[in-house]
Amino acid sequence: MDAGDWIGAVTGVIGAITGVTGIVYAVKANSKSASANEAAKTANNLAREANRYADEASTMMRGQVERETERHDVTWSGDWVQPGLYRVTNQDSECTAHKVIVRVVVDEEVQTAYREQVPPRTGVDLSFPAAAARLMEERRELRQHRERAARTAWMTSMSDALIGRDHCIEERATWQTDLGTPKVWEPEQRRLATLGDLE
Repeated sequence: MDAGDWIGAVTGVIGAITGVTGIVYAVKANSKSASANEAAKTANNLAREANRYADEASTMMRGQVERETERHDVTWSGDWVQPGLYRVTNQDSECTAHKVIVRVVVDEEVQTAYREQVPPRTGVDLSFPAAAARLMEERRELRQHRERAARTAWMTSMSDALIGRDHCIEERATWQTDLGTPKVWEPEQRRLATLGDLE
């Protein structure tokens, strides 16, 4: 073998080594490229998830601001509409109350009612049979008292005022606005009143 053959052989070996080394590095580079692509996909998924959370937080914040500035002026009042029937009314308002729970206690008798909506100038009726029976009894007492007073010439106005005016009524309503803001109405906790019209 002459020198040219040796140089050619050595150059061939060096070329083969360089080629194998290139292949090894190419395989490593492809592996790292695949890892980098996987990391990029994971990063993109995390970014999408973060954007979704940011959008949800922004929506919640907008909703909270809207609820805080929402116009909602429901005013409630309660009264007897007939013996034993008490009505709590959404009055003087243009707003509908949603998911309404009304609780009224008359002496020891408790009634609760739920309505999905109570539009303006409508109410929630609660039935109090014990209060109706007691009102009928008080009406009889008042008639008897007036008959006795007429026979004996007593003054009736002062003593009439004492009959049937010592009943305790408690009212409470909870509801939500159009945007879901919770509200509570709880007037005087215990007010003394009649059970309806005594006449």
